[in-house]
Amino acid sequence: MAEEKPAVEAEEKNEVKKDSEDDSIRRNMTIGEVVQRFPAAVEVLFEEGVHCVGCMASHFETIEQGLAGHGKEDSEIDEIVDRMNKAVIDNQEENGE
Repeated sequence: MAEEKPAVEAEEKNEVKKDSEDDSIRRNMTIGEVVQRFPAAVEVLFEEGVHCVGCMASHFETIEQGLAGHGKEDSEIDEIVDRMNKAVIDNQEENGE
């Protein structure tokens, strides 16, 4: 039988994971959330033909849904999300953050 870990330790690991996830763009985030939290990623969306960053749909449509609606396959969506995260990191480094 596997040894159970104390609840506090398990919670701490979940919090660390959550914090690190909060620092990156994920495909299940809404377009509006990405635009608000990570404005440096908007250029990548524009490059991919997703110009609806300010429309009403951006408040409930996810990055995945928006990109799929513009004809992107799963592997392409993953690559675009990676590019968006890189754009955010590059912007932070440029600004000394």
